[in-house]
Amino acid sequence: MNNYSILLVEDDENLLSEYQRILNQKGYHVNTANNGREGLNLWKKNIYDLVLADLRMPELDGMELIKKIKKNQPLTQVIILSGEGREGDMFDAVNQHVFNYLKKPINLPDLLDSISRAISNRDMVLIALEQMVKKSPNQPEILENGQTFTPKRLYDEVRKNTPYGQKFYKSLKTVLTDVEPLNQTIDDILKMD
Repeated sequence: MNNYSILLVEDDENLLSEYQRILNQKGYHVNTANNGREGLNLWKKNIYDLVLADLRMPELDGMELIKKIKKNQPLTQVIILSGEGREGDMFDAVNQHVFNYLKKPINLPDLLDSISRAISNRDMVLIALEQMVKKSPNQPEILENGQTFTPKRLYDEVRKNTPYGQKFYKSLKTVLTDVEPLNQTIDDILKMD
């Protein structure tokens, strides 16, 4: 899974096109929105590894967008891009489990470093599922109640935070935290009952 998906929500069209161009060159798949409402609509239709969002935007404030994303898909990493910070914004960002809060003007190397760290610091269950997808994306896995899912489908169910994804996430997280990862590979852990 080399091509991570990013939702970039920014009302400054020059910044939006510049960031999109740079991130595409770095190999990321980027969808863009000019305001929070457009961003929310794109987010509802897609699954993103990372959301980059301005705070002050027309139609839907960036913090409201972030709250909706984190409520429905808490594993999604978020980085705030802000030019007009208000008192309490940083506190709100921490409460929403935002990965980073970057103040404009943003230094490009800092932005790229923050993106790289956000993706590499994702939840251990997502990382384990990502490894399964790399190894065999379409090999059916028979799970409880005789249901069959491919690793790719499990990955998407967990990322979408569906009821089944939540259940699978909890069970895999328990397995991953109850074993000594130094002595076992992810594949060995996932084969355990």
